[in-house]
Amino acid sequence: LILILYVDDCLLAGYQAAIESGIDDIKKMFNVTVIRDVEEYLGCRINTDKEGEIIIHQPHIYKHLEENFREITDYKNKKKMNTASTASFKLIEVKEGEAILSPEEQKMYRCGVGIFLYLVKQTRPNLANATHELSKAMDQANYLHWKELLCVITYALQTQEKGIVLRPSRTNLNLNLNLNLNLNPRLNPNLKPSLKLNPNLNLNLNLTLTLI
Repeated sequence: LILILYVDDCLLAGYQAAIESGIDDIKKMFNVTVIRDVEEYLGCRINTDKEGEIIIHQPHIYKHLEENFREITDYKNKKKMNTASTASFKLIEVKEGEAILSPEEQKMYRCGVGIFLYLVKQTRPNLANATHELSKAMDQANYLHWKELLCVITYALQTQEKGIVLRPSRTNLNLNLNLNLNLNPRLNPNLKPSLKLNPNLNLNLNLTLTLI
């Protein structure tokens, strides 16, 4: 049984019998509301199909991002982006005398980076590097930083169908094992090497046997 707890929101995963037992144990100590079919947890949309594949998505975060930056980015009419940010982009601090964002633009900049932090934490780890660089200018950004922010926003909105996919694996495990045995039959004539394996394992065994 896997138990995920965030403040007062609890999520149980595992075999059905274990889940029911866990719920019964929790009910003995707390008053709880049980939702059997989980469709959302901590703002994340959770879709499960009959094959057991789970897709975790954050549609409301993209809606919030689009509402704030739709007119600025016009992402639907832009060329499809393949990466989240400009290649080798490294944020450089604003130099003295350099043009900086207006207070309203800086507020929007912080809003955009803040939204990215929610996406990176839950479902879009591929935005982590770009978000890390942009977050260095939360206090004061220039128009190069602003341009890069809009690039990342455009990419995020163009790829908003992406999320975390948990897919059960049904393939057998391939195990490569190198085994060296040193046996002394004079000390223990009944000693026989034995190896117990799961029948679902595919075993490639390299055996070196030395008799003393």
